[in-house]
Amino acid sequence: MLTLKQAENAFRGGAPPVDGDGTFEGFLYGYEPKLNEIVRRFLGNRAFDQETFMDYKLACAAAMLERWNDFDASKGIKFSTFVHHDVMNALLRMRMLEEAGSFSNLDEYKAARRMGALMYGSSQREAVDEFIKKRGCTKATAIRFLKIAQLMLSASPLENFSEASYSWDYADVLWDGVCAEKVREAFAKLSFREQTLLERRNAVCITCGRVSPLSERASFEDLAIEFESSSPRTAERVYRRAVEKLTLNLVELGELHVVRIERVAPGTCRYQADSDGDWGEFTLNPATGELQVSVLAELDTTKNHRFAKQAARYLRAHAGEKLPKRMLVAFE
Repeated sequence: MLTLKQAENAFRGGAPPVDGDGTFEGFLYGYEPKLNEIVRRFLGNRAFDQETFMDYKLACAAAMLERWNDFDASKGIKFSTFVHHDVMNALLRMRMLEEAGSFSNLDEYKAARRMGALMYGSSQREAVDEFIKKRGCTKATAIRFLKIAQLMLSASPLENFSEASYSWDYADVLWDGVCAEKVREAFAKLSFREQTLLERRNAVCITCGRVSPLSERASFEDLAIEFESSSPRTAERVYRRAVEKLTLNLVELGELHVVRIERVAPGTCRYQADSDGDWGEFTLNPATGELQVSVLAELDTTKNHRFAKQAARYLRAHAGEKLPKRMLVAFE
């Protein structure tokens, strides 16, 4: 009988393939831990059922294999990024087959799940009105999806509609492990201009999680015209401030940590933990990369210097690059 450990290591049973990432088997060998994490997060408590876990995992592998020959490495993206949308669709398609109701295609199923999410904490009328607003459909269509969602959720093993909303959300792709609901909460604290800049530049709707091709994202020239900035460079600065503000909002919500770094001399930097409290100072030997903390930042740990080490790790990784004088580095 299949065990959970065997299911988790289904593609790593033997030695690594000789060709490495040059073959699909090589990619799958290295990608399996990440794939396990994606499937486990999607299934929730059901991930402990090894048969279910393996079924969903094989569906993802099949979807990736189907796309292998379409991938062009010369475009500068990883294959895992190229197929992430297909992996999420494979997971959704497996869940669709388990749900109550009949769906003509995956898009219809997604719409029904979205209606289920809108129903959580709202009246049926409010859910229908919001669905019409987001989808631009007729009231009759919205009511049809309302009935489908009611049927699905009455038979669903999920505990509530909010869980149903998160379990298939595209926004998780963007944040790579950061809770999508927290991202939305942090995003809601931004001004309308900041929200629009982030969504237009990154080609994503944070509210619904819809991701557009990067070819459709707005350039800084476009953003400068749209917001009447003096130049594309000004639009870029405003955009980067919006990114920083969103990051700090996530810090307040406990989803991220940040270390603020300021170079004061060659090899010497000031740093601040979680953008709060007194600054510390450290030196980084350019030859050996050895870290020496002379002044500890107020919120840093005295035993392992967590924030100082994170700052040093970032500087070592970008050694030789032209870095700005001030930086904000986020980590989990």
